[in-house]
Parts: sequence; C-alpha cells; structure tokens
Amino acid sequence: MNLTTVAAVKSYLGLTTSNQDTLIGQIIARESAFVEQWTGRTFPSVTRTSKRLNGTGTTRLVLPDGPILSVSALSIFGTAIAESPDGVQAGFVFDDTCLYLVGGIAGIGWGDRFPTQHQSVVCSWVAGYQESETDFVPTGNTPTLTPTMGGTAATVVSVTDETTDAVLTQVGAAPLAGEYSFSDGTFTFNSAQYNDSVTMSYYYVPAAVEQAVIEMIALDLQQRNNVGVTSKSLAGESISYERRGMTESAKEMLMPYKRMVVA
Repeated sequence: MNLTTVAAVKSYLGLTTSNQDTLIGQIIARESAFVEQWTGRTFPSVTRTSKRLNGTGTTRLVLPDGPILSVSALSIFGTAIAESPDGVQAGFVFDDTCLYLVGGIAGIGWGDRFPTQHQSVVCSWVAGYQESETDFVPTGNTPTLTPTMGGTAATVVSVTDETTDAVLTQVGAAPLAGEYSFSDGTFTFNSAQYNDSVTMSYYYVPAAVEQAVIEMIALDLQQRNNVGVTSKSLAGESISYERRGMTESAKEMLMPYKRMVVA
C-alpha cells in the first residue's frame, strides 16, 4: 500500500504544478514497498487467517505482525484454545506483540506452553495502527474532516454519527444523507450531517513512517538529475549530493517500526 500521497509530497517540496505527478506516484509506490520490506511490517494493517506458526516451548509466542489489535482464533494440534476472560482462567491473552497461554489448558498434556513442534500452532489475528477520532461535521459547500491522531488515515474501519446513533455508509463520491466518502485521509459528508458529532475509526500510517517515505522520495527526485554525480562546483562553491537511498533521518524515523526477531 502507498504510505503517502502525491499531494503530501508536493506540499513538502513546495511544488505547485502537476508536471511531475505521474513520476511522484511511481516513486511513492516503489519507496512504500521498500519501507515495508525494510521494516518487516505491513502498513497500516494486516489480517492473517489460519496462519501456521512454530511453537516455542514457552508460554509466550511472538506473532510476526504488530501491534496486535485482535486475535480471533487459536488452536494447537487442532485443539481450539479460547481467550482467557480475565487473564487468570485457562486460555490465551495477548499484548502488542505476543500471545501468552495462562491458567493451564486441561486435558492437553503440555500445560500452558506452546509445543516446540513445527507448524503446531494455527492462529488468526489483525495487527496494525488504529485510531478513533470524534469531531463535529462543519457547515459549508463540502463538509469534510481530516483526522490526524497517530498519522494520516489510510483505510476506514467505520464512521458513526453519534448525534443520531447511526452507522454511516461509505460511497465512492457525492455522499447522500447517511453516507460519507473517503479519499487521501479526508472524510466527506452530506449536508444532512451538518454539526453532527461523528466518530471516525480508521487504520493509519504513522506520521514518522510517512515523513520518512516523503524524504526518500525527495532524495529520489534530486538524484534523478544527478545520476553518477557526487558533487558539483557552482559559483566557486562545491555542492555534495547524498548517494544513498535512505537518509540518516529517514532511518532514525523508521527504526522504531523495524520488526525484530525475538526468541
């Protein structure tokens, strides 16, 4: 998935024409894929269904995605394990990165440990970055809201009109009463929702990740005109050019999101 937009890149670079829009779109796709590969994560969210995993011989199992938002199913050797209702009774619990077995699983034989056999665990989960933001729909010809909690909204989970207690329906464009549209991080509503309080739940691209991608795109655009050139002399001054694909600042912004393998 693209981790930023053409509009965001142009705003950062101060570009006002559309001459490079197609090129910028192509670079966004390339750099977004590179960032996901480098961090080992899928942004803004990922759903895994019946994913087979190796056991660890311990009470903890690190899932390959994070932060974990929900776990819908877990089985070991084909035996379904329910979520513990309180973290004490038998079952599983989870945090941002791991599953844990608690309370002893009666009648299984391996207690609260994930067995070490390969592919003995089957799990389904959703991981990613999710936020909810509540605001009032403004009046105007095109009533829009652009939530910013966490980062740029990328995909929608749900939109609820708190004033009428109605779940709004997403459409492609020109929403009618009870509908909304979504594009490039912005929600557009119908005038029927003027001044209503709405809660927008969405998956987002973390702000630091998007900024790193934008800086990498800016570097790509600069290098495009200086392929193979490390420096130039202009008016008696020497200008050096960055030759790497990722600046140090971009790497620093992405490091907290880089998935680490934990035994």
